[in-house]
Amino acid sequence: MSGIGRRTVLTTGAAALGLAVTRTQGVSATMQKVVKNGRLKQSVCRWAFNKVPMPEFCRALADMGLPAIDLLQPNEWEAARGFGLTCSMGYAAAGSIANGSTTRRTTT
Repeated sequence: MSGIGRRTVLTTGAAALGLAVTRTQGVSATMQKVVKNGRLKQSVCRWAFNKVPMPEFCRALADMGLPAIDLLQPNEWEAARGFGLTCSMGYAAAGSIANGSTTRRTTT
């Protein structure tokens, strides 16, 4: 298989994001927008970048042109929305993946 694959692009983009966010100059000075014309509908999981402050993380994703963040807590949704991002998959207020399946709904 020749060419650059999706995983290579995502891995390189995530590494560039981590490097750019840790610099004091900010992402816009070090990185160009990677998503053009809104064709790529990709998101990034927040848990992989927990050490990056939420505002800086959101700004970096918006500068890259990504539309969404995965696995946000309900109290983080508004911060993402402030940068024009959506929470494409969030943690439910009722629990986490580990204990979410123990909750049973009964129907009458």
